[in-house]
Amino acid sequence: MRRELSLFVGTFTTLLAIINPFEIPPVFLKLLSGKDSVTHSTAALKASVYALLLCFFFIFGTLLLRIFGVPLSMVEVVGGIILMKIGFELFMPRKLVDDLGLARTDTDKPRHRLVHR
Repeated sequence: MRRELSLFVGTFTTLLAIINPFEIPPVFLKLLSGKDSVTHSTAALKASVYALLLCFFFIFGTLLLRIFGVPLSMVEVVGGIILMKIGFELFMPRKLVDDLGLARTDTDKPRHRLVHR
């Protein structure tokens, strides 16, 4: 019983930290200020569905991993690789495609030829 209570408290506090219900309403209201009630309802419904999916995977995620035979250590390693990739992308310039379909980076300046007449 003590183990289940500890797991529940740990899961609940992690979920509370991720969803952060105390700071979301001001952000929600600011982002949707000036929008109609249908847009408010749609955004609230989407946010609720995402939160419900997050709760579902917090509760049943370990069971799904066991069913498919995926060890938790593999998920941790893959998650670390994904976070590392995201971190590296923050420091790398994005590649853009110009009108000719040639890739260039954000730091490349377009080259203009001056024509003297």
